[in-house]
Amino acid sequence: IKTDNGLQFSSQEFQKFMKTWEIEHVTVSPRYPQANGLAEKAKTAKRLLEKSRAEGNNPYLSILEYRNTPIGYCGSSAQMLMNRRLKSKLPCIEKLLMPKMHKMPVEIQKEITCSRQSQKLQYDKAAKELPELVTGEQVHIQNNINKCWNLATVVRLVSTPRSYWVKAGEKLLKQNCRQILKINNVKGRASEKMEVEQKTIETEQEENKESMELGESPENIIQYKTSRGRIVCRPTKYED
Repeated sequence: IKTDNGLQFSSQEFQKFMKTWEIEHVTVSPRYPQANGLAEKAKTAKRLLEKSRAEGNNPYLSILEYRNTPIGYCGSSAQMLMNRRLKSKLPCIEKLLMPKMHKMPVEIQKEITCSRQSQKLQYDKAAKELPELVTGEQVHIQNNINKCWNLATVVRLVSTPRSYWVKAGEKLLKQNCRQILKINNVKGRASEKMEVEQKTIETEQEENKESMELGESPENIIQYKTSRGRIVCRPTKYED
């Protein structure tokens, strides 16, 4: 059974039940809902029912329209089950309601596999492999409340993909690699920021020097900066 890291799945009673019936329980990487896509789909139906109740509509009509909505590569769920569309309150021609042989399950599975491979290819273009962490290594972990990075120590690797047990103070936390950052990377980001600031200062000094050589006093020099701190240079055609 594959679940998230909810308290109902991490309780002793649930763990005892899994052990008694010899069921392998695997938890997904914490705070990484992409790893549990099937369970996340249930939220769509839940939101649909909640919205129907809030608006005072018939929930069965909402479910009917949801079953008629095509997924893309294999039609709607009604077409996959009954080879036809369901009649709803939305107007449509009678021809669309007639039974029609849909794609075979093998063809649908093939299209699903191709679609997932295409999504993975596009995702991997901007993704990069994260460095492996060693036991006892000092790292920074991200706080989900204030998004700050706190100091922690790596304890060991978890069987869950892309997860580590880390110790922050007296707490033992299970963190995804996305919420773990090596201290070298933090220093690298800080040094890059300092380099950018240093280059900005040097550019300002060079421009002031050129203006003074042209006979302008520093008090008369007006510098304009963008929201990102870049100095806007005056076009040469306005220097006369």
